Amino acid sequence: MSCGRTKAEAIVKNVLASRSVQDFINVLKDPAKSSNFFSIATDASNHKNRKIFPLVVRYFDPISGVKNRLLDFTEQADETANGTHNLIKFSLDTHKLDIKNLTSYCADNANVNYGQHNSVFKLLQEDNKNVLKANCSNHILHNATKHASDGLDVDIEMIILKIYGHFSVSAKRREELKSFFDLVDAELEIVRHVPTRWLTLASAVDRLIQNWLPIKSYFKRVNCCPKILKKHFSDKDPEKKCVIEAYLNFFSNIGAVLVQSAKILETANLTTMECYSVMQCVGNKIQQRIEDRFFGTATEKF
Repeated sequence: MSCGRTKAEAIVKNVLASRSVQDFINVLKDPAKSSNFFSIATDASNHKNRKIFPLVVRYFDPISGVKNRLLDFTEQADETANGTHNLIKFSLDTHKLDIKNLTSYCADNANVNYGQHNSVFKLLQEDNKNVLKANCSNHILHNATKHASDGLDVDIEMIILKIYGHFSVSAKRREELKSFFDLVDAELEIVRHVPTRWLTLASAVDRLIQNWLPIKSYFKRVNCCPKILKKHFSDKDPEKKCVIEAYLNFFSNIGAVLVQSAKILETANLTTMECYSVMQCVGNKIQQRIEDRFFGTATEKF
């Protein structure tokens, strides 16, 4: 049996989604199947001119372990602390989940969520004083990387964005670059870096290092390119020529540590205890590199 988009959407929204929610709520309310305790996570998401709030519940099932389930998906223009708090309360009340069983609140590290005074977390603590913070550790890694890279003598993020932007707007430039890749028998691929995404800068830097020879050859020979790129790629001073490569390899070495930690933090069944050990481990690794003055063999060579 087949059906069109409208009918399929109606089945998913009105039958499958509601049944899915009811199934895990029944588990949460049954002491024999669950501990009754749960945590919640939410984050405002823009869909064109609409503000969407997904609300996710996490709980422990003795039979199958940690579970993450979508409780609600609501459109709401008000993303203030009071608005988000009211949305959470309304969803919990609608599904008859007791806020006294709420263990923690998970969201990004914005002031509206975890500010000292009027925040969602403070308002939830007024309802349940035992609620714990479960703020995003990946956000901390992302911000640490971004702010630390701003202190480098070479603006790596800007160079990555400029290189991608130079080729993304012109098919002719991409074809010209392809000829340089063909000379070294390499496949043309430039990774896009999105500033708001977790550590995409590290993967973009790694790909740039892999394709450094054809990209460097291209920018040496073209005249029409951003001034900052021309400066880095056309400098005739042998010491200055390798500065950008040294910084790229330095960032790649440190970025590998951060990306490895970020992937662990993104796993669906991570617990608070594991989260603490991951953050402690990444801090120790970076501190050890500082003490040993080790920033990668490629960086040391340059």
